[in-house]
Amino acid sequence: MGWCNMYFLKPPAKIKDLVGQKKAIADIISFLDAFPKTSKKALLLHGPSGVGKTSALYAVANEMDYEIVELNADSNRNKSAMERLNSVIKTGSLFGRKKLVLIDELESFGAGDRGGLAEISKLIKQTSIPIVLITLDMWNPKLKALRTACTQVAFAKLRSTEIKSHLNLMLENSKIKFEPAVTEFISKNAGGDLRAALNDLETISTGKQKLEESDLIFLVNRPKVDTIFDSLQKLFRTDSFSEAAASFDNLNMDFELAVLWVSENIAREFKTPQELAEAYNFLSRADIFSSRILRRQHWGFLKYVRTLSTAGVASVRRVKGHSFVRYQPPLKISKLIETRTQRTLKTSAAKKIASETHVSSRVAEKEYLPMLKNMIKNKPDLRKEISSAFGFEKGELDLISL
Repeated sequence: MGWCNMYFLKPPAKIKDLVGQKKAIADIISFLDAFPKTSKKALLLHGPSGVGKTSALYAVANEMDYEIVELNADSNRNKSAMERLNSVIKTGSLFGRKKLVLIDELESFGAGDRGGLAEISKLIKQTSIPIVLITLDMWNPKLKALRTACTQVAFAKLRSTEIKSHLNLMLENSKIKFEPAVTEFISKNAGGDLRAALNDLETISTGKQKLEESDLIFLVNRPKVDTIFDSLQKLFRTDSFSEAAASFDNLNMDFELAVLWVSENIAREFKTPQELAEAYNFLSRADIFSSRILRRQHWGFLKYVRTLSTAGVASVRRVKGHSFVRYQPPLKISKLIETRTQRTLKTSAAKKIASETHVSSRVAEKEYLPMLKNMIKNKPDLRKEISSAFGFEKGELDLISL
């Protein structure tokens, strides 16, 4: 079994064998110690890939004598699967041990897992045993309800010194001699990802008894991937035009969504009226070029959108010095999630009206829906007749009756 598999597929049985993450591990222990007298019934472990989230949970569970019932990305995770998991929660452990439920890789829930996330929310409300959820991206919009239902535990990127110490230990235990520059390079190149570091080490060490700096030629520099928080810090904290313009280059997020994050946090970073006015002016000018791209299909304007939204915004700072700022996700995204059900019902009702009246769905939504709402408001007795005429479901009729 390779070194990466030894750590991640067969996690350490002892907490002392874990790499870093002392605060996160302490938070997990504290939660499990206090359960069920905790404010929330579930934990949400979040952080980048390869930092030991799942390994930490398994080591803690082993030392605290918990049996883990796991549901991961390889499992069928639709509504019926969640309902079966609910029955598992209600039964005792085969070995008389305490039990906890682990649902890994939340971000991979997709269209094929219909109802899965909603069922997890129900499980959390009903559970009598701890539930632990794991995700790479806590700010994924579809996880909003779960974020509020869980106690959040953050796993940070590992320090290169922590990774280096672990690599040195593994090589020494394997009786492989090595030059210090080898583990130094691999630990820094990993970007805080222990899994990546172990894969790199295994790549150059297979079949060898000694590792030299020249062996590193087989490795390539791993591109760094920033979180949105990394990118916002680069944008708002730099005095360099070029650094600000490149602040989103390593961000794995749609640029339009990233601009919403910038817009949401401008007022948290800039304090004077002049700074705020100039920053929002740069964003509004960027938005003008975005609309020109859509209208004219001229993608050459994209360079102006990116520069105005990044370097333009960063250039307005007049007050030097930086205090801590807690960046918040865009309110617009939260509002869209909150109104998703209403918008879905509105669309389905408009389609039914369009089918019966032989108009477009757009016309049905803009003109006919308001008219039906007024009719029901003035004569509530028409509610049943209108529902029958268009075949409205209860939710659609309730929406029209508001």
